[in-house]
Amino acid sequence: MTRILRSIAIRFPLLLAAIVMAVAVVTGRLANREIGEVLVSAARADLEHGATQLAQLLGNGIPAARRTLTEAARGPQLRRALGPRSSEAEAAALLEAYASAPETGTRAAARLLTPDGDVRASWTRVAGATSMGWTIGGLREGTLPRDSATIGPVVAIRDTTPGFVAVAPVVSEDGALLGWLEEVHVARGTGAAEIRALIGIERLLLGSTEWTVWSDFDRIVPGPEFTAAPDSVQRVASPGGVTALGLGRAVPGTPWLVWVERPEADIMAPIRSFLDRMWLATLVIAGVGAALAWLLARYLAARIRVVAVELDRTLAAHGAPPAAEPGLAAADPADELRQLEESYAALEERLEQRRRLDEQVLQAQKLEAVGRLAGGIAHDFNNLLTVMASYAGMAREGLAPDSPEAHDLDEVLKAIDRATALTRQLLTFSRQRLSDVQPLDLNGVVRNTDSMLARLIPSNVERRIELATDLPPIEADATQMEQVLVNLVVNAVDAMPDGGRLTIRTSRSRLSGLHGADSTAPAEDCVCLEVSDTGVGMDAATLARVFDPFFTTKPLGKGTGLGLATVHGIAQAAGGRIVPQSEPGKGTAMRVYFPLVRPAQEAEPDSANPGSSSRALAITGEALVPGLVMLAEDDPSTRMVMKRILEAGGHRVHAHETADAALAWLETCPAGSFPIAVISDVMMPGMNGIAFAAVLRERFPHLPVILVSGYADVRDRIPADLASRPVILEKPFTASALHAALRRAVRHARSSRQA
Repeated sequence: MTRILRSIAIRFPLLLAAIVMAVAVVTGRLANREIGEVLVSAARADLEHGATQLAQLLGNGIPAARRTLTEAARGPQLRRALGPRSSEAEAAALLEAYASAPETGTRAAARLLTPDGDVRASWTRVAGATSMGWTIGGLREGTLPRDSATIGPVVAIRDTTPGFVAVAPVVSEDGALLGWLEEVHVARGTGAAEIRALIGIERLLLGSTEWTVWSDFDRIVPGPEFTAAPDSVQRVASPGGVTALGLGRAVPGTPWLVWVERPEADIMAPIRSFLDRMWLATLVIAGVGAALAWLLARYLAARIRVVAVELDRTLAAHGAPPAAEPGLAAADPADELRQLEESYAALEERLEQRRRLDEQVLQAQKLEAVGRLAGGIAHDFNNLLTVMASYAGMAREGLAPDSPEAHDLDEVLKAIDRATALTRQLLTFSRQRLSDVQPLDLNGVVRNTDSMLARLIPSNVERRIELATDLPPIEADATQMEQVLVNLVVNAVDAMPDGGRLTIRTSRSRLSGLHGADSTAPAEDCVCLEVSDTGVGMDAATLARVFDPFFTTKPLGKGTGLGLATVHGIAQAAGGRIVPQSEPGKGTAMRVYFPLVRPAQEAEPDSANPGSSSRALAITGEALVPGLVMLAEDDPSTRMVMKRILEAGGHRVHAHETADAALAWLETCPAGSFPIAVISDVMMPGMNGIAFAAVLRERFPHLPVILVSGYADVRDRIPADLASRPVILEKPFTASALHAALRRAVRHARSSRQA
């Protein structure tokens, strides 16, 4: 018995520590595997979305290409070439005249075929460009339609260059088939690398499951090795020997297939460091658990040794085992076990908090990257819109109001207005848009957004709109109010997967706590925007966190947790409040309260902001005597249109590409050629517009300065110690807005000198 007790005392600590270590390691491995499966599942959804978007993008231009080829095949030139009176030499000459037209730079070869498939004439720009027998096979099988053009598969030109086949019937004026026009075009694309980087894929191929030629939009490459149907996500072996996830999508109107691949290693890369830290934490947990188990087992083993020693003494003294003496029983290990469980639970909670924090940081980094991309695109697009709006406006002014050309230009200006609103939405998302706060009719926002909301709401959801009459205006940004309404409607629709009723209501109300005041402050008049649904509702715990950033109750991949947080931020920025009300099974009502326009607030729109005034903005105020205006703008198109606008107003313009060149000219200009004002873009190579304005204020204190930009932080970046802040003109702008900004800057400079 004593030998058994001593053996237990020696082995028990080691055995218990080993068991705890093994359990912790196995648990960590299972957790890592589960995280990997979740990431792979999300990557599958991303691949499906990206492949579908690329296929639709390629297919958008196919109908127009088919119509163009069909119309070309029905032209008199090709009809004559395939007519009964045309010789082979004449047919070849007519085909060459058609195929070598300068606007068809991608055409590599062309042939005219008789109805039976015999070659009537051929033309080749790139040697080796053929249809590889596809057209003849289609004629024999009768699969080529006789009423429109057909886009064929991807073919190889010179074994390395990708191309594709297009065939169109050539018919006479009475509809009789004269033959066929077959063309082979080079299929090299630009921007494939940027597309791969944007959607996070390694390979982007174009080919067909029934044809052996595949292209990466630059050269012929080996095709994918399918392990399942091409339109399902599958694991494939990439040319580099790595395992990747692949998926194909058919391009509408063609036999083409877009194939995308993403290596599994790239899928795990974003959280590789997190998994390494988690594995290290697992080892730490295992070590701590093993150490605690060792200490506990040593304590128990010590008690076992005491029992064994006393038993040996008893046996030696009496020759027989006596009754056990009291007081030698092992101590109760409940306290030690409870401490071990509490320590493990605390460490597990800290790891869970760290995991959630890492996920939030990763999501915030993704949103920041998308915001920077959206802001950059919108900024460049603003320059284009400025040029288009200015030229279209100047052309419109010289036409009679009822002329067809004036109507066409009005439609162009409307399209530019819609594009301007789109850029403002992009800049709002990226937090780079100039604020456009003005008196606003909330009922008008609901009416203007209704057509877009109709597309967001499924047919099984009833939509009701109840607008209060004589609703007073609020002071807010129209684009942000549309964003509030869309976010609330999307959340309401998601809460009604089985259908229901969605109500949008406006009303007058009274509420305390507006303009950031405490809720105990006196109530004041306000306007309420309510979006309610008959969906699943929320419990009290969920309702308490509903405005937390990144908090969402939607499934993985269905929401970012920023929709209601954005609404809450916009409401606070407008001096309002948002009050949620919900119960499980009884739906949800979101009420957003906005303060009314204050009586002392001047309701006059900013004349330098085209978004806050109509297209036909009147030029008011005292007349400005024409003079010399110095212009600094690095974009050639924008610089040219601004020069034309100013010259049309009677001013002389001295334009420069950089602020450094403008400053050098200004310091050496003759006394009689000093400008009446300086107009400068903010973002320019070398010295930027803000630094340029600071130098001008120091050297020429009374010279008016106008800064042109589309970014929101321009005013914040202007040094506070400037004697006079420059006038800000937001892009895109109209001719009247530019003239108004110039007048305002000159008047401000005159008043500063008089003061």
